[in-house]
Amino acid sequence: MLGKLMEMQKQMEAIKQRLDASFVEATSPENRVMVRMNGNRRVQQVQLDSQWLKEADSEEVSELIQIAVNRALEKADQLNEAEMRSVAGSMLPGMFS
Repeated sequence: MLGKLMEMQKQMEAIKQRLDASFVEATSPENRVMVRMNGNRRVQQVQLDSQWLKEADSEEVSELIQIAVNRALEKADQLNEAEMRSVAGSMLPGMFS
């Protein structure tokens, strides 16, 4: 059983590395803000529409950044969960045999 736990730990590290190299993008309404995040939920990039930014007030900017970040988090969570399910599905059936 210890061997299987060590194998699972090795697979979890591999998943973490894959998620570090996997990216999702999300935008706010009208694509004013774009957020790029990796599968480990780390923001990699934020882009703001420069024309819109000249005219927007700080409350609107803040709101649209929040929307884009939350959408990116949802996508990163889905990616993360899919990776975790794949390792759990491959390890758990034989774990206790």
